[in-house]
Amino acid sequence: MRKSERYQIEVLDFLRSNGSADKQALGVMLRLSESTLSRLIRKMVDAQLVEVSETEPEGPGRPAQVFQVNRSLAYAIGVELGTTATRWAVINVAGDVLKHGEHPTKLPTTNVEFLKQLEGAVAIALDESRIPRDHISSVGVAVHGFIDRQTQTCIFCTTMPGPRNVPVGSWLEERFGYPVIISDEGNSVALVESRLGSMGDTSNFITVTHGKSIGTGIVVDHQLYTGESGMSGQLAHISVDSLGPRCVCGARGCVEVVASSQAIIDYVSESLEHNAITTIALEDDPLDIEAIVRASEKGDRLCYQALNRAGEMIGVGIGTLIKVLSIQQVVMYGVLPRMPSVFVEAVRRSAKLSVLPLIEPDIRISSLPTHAVPQGAALFALDRVFTSRAEELIHTAEKE
Repeated sequence: MRKSERYQIEVLDFLRSNGSADKQALGVMLRLSESTLSRLIRKMVDAQLVEVSETEPEGPGRPAQVFQVNRSLAYAIGVELGTTATRWAVINVAGDVLKHGEHPTKLPTTNVEFLKQLEGAVAIALDESRIPRDHISSVGVAVHGFIDRQTQTCIFCTTMPGPRNVPVGSWLEERFGYPVIISDEGNSVALVESRLGSMGDTSNFITVTHGKSIGTGIVVDHQLYTGESGMSGQLAHISVDSLGPRCVCGARGCVEVVASSQAIIDYVSESLEHNAITTIALEDDPLDIEAIVRASEKGDRLCYQALNRAGEMIGVGIGTLIKVLSIQQVVMYGVLPRMPSVFVEAVRRSAKLSVLPLIEPDIRISSLPTHAVPQGAALFALDRVFTSRAEELIHTAEKE
């Protein structure tokens, strides 16, 4: 590869990660002279790899030029197979969501059912987005569970006990012809928070996703840390109650089996079977997490206790991660339109009691939309294939 092509790839990667940059920032990054950099940028603008805009000057003089990657260089599809809804999103090269949607999930009991639902979501995304198929660079799949990134396989989902060792990558690649990259929901949300969300200026933070499963993402020095296996963090499988229920991982009292939304529902259901005093049975049938939250806010003591207990348990797990990683910033992303205050305050209180003295956990609530998980999955996939896509585009431009 020629120097010019390598520099162009570095510029595109830098602009994707940072959103935009002026010539001075690019010069510092590439360590090129102003004249050489000007020729390089001019070539990239002429080839429609980079777009240029001007900012209002703060004083006398010419306006500064700001450069961005051409958003139409590549697109990616992201899919999330959740327990209640299957969500999809189509993004451009900058991570902007161009189209998204969802439909109810029919819980799969076999590998084929699991794969067919993913296949259907990708097909819908292709049809609804109306983006030419040769402009799609990759497909990202967010999994609620354990994954093998080497083989792009879902080992198993904690909320879907039937499917095992699902060959997600090979199945979808065979049907659509795109590279397929799998991630988990925690990493997907962390990537969106870091790149496009409220944590963009925060160097180090942890994301915690809370629903029927619990996910974790870790960002260190603005980079997603996934570990050697791709399964770093795993807050869901930190044991916080040695006498608690058995988890699918084999341990007892893991955060996921005592603090997920399903654990909250199970706690209330079991209490109802033992004739607990509550208003919940009179309000909603079947029982779901939204009904429990509503009852809690109306003063139902059992539901308040269930949410408080779950918050305390997840707070212990978060405190453990903070002690191990020495990262105090935590952002929580939930499936509910808003997390109930009793739950959030219990998380904060418990995390504070679980960390070392003088450490002050900063636990925030994410403002990302419900399609953030498939958006992050698409972004994760695009990151993995963008360099080869950029090489192809730059090589084509050089020949013209």
